Amino acid sequence: TNLTTENERPVRFGSASEAYGFRVSDFRAERFPGYDTPVLSGALVEEVLGGSPADRAGLRAGMIVVAVDGRR
Repeated sequence: TNLTTENERPVRFGSASEAYGFRVSDFRAERFPGYDTPVLSGALVEEVLGGSPADRAGLRAGMIVVAVDGRR
């Protein structure tokens, strides 16, 4: 994916989540026994880039995303 930044420089991203400034991994409760959450599965936010669209929307590392726009 090619995007243009505010400086009009093209930037290449490998995935949509990277394009919005965050990185996720697959979350399964059985893989994270010490993670205190009632959620059984989702996308674990590992990193959020400061100033990115994800950061401005309030996404934070450690959050577990279970749905986007009401879709799982």
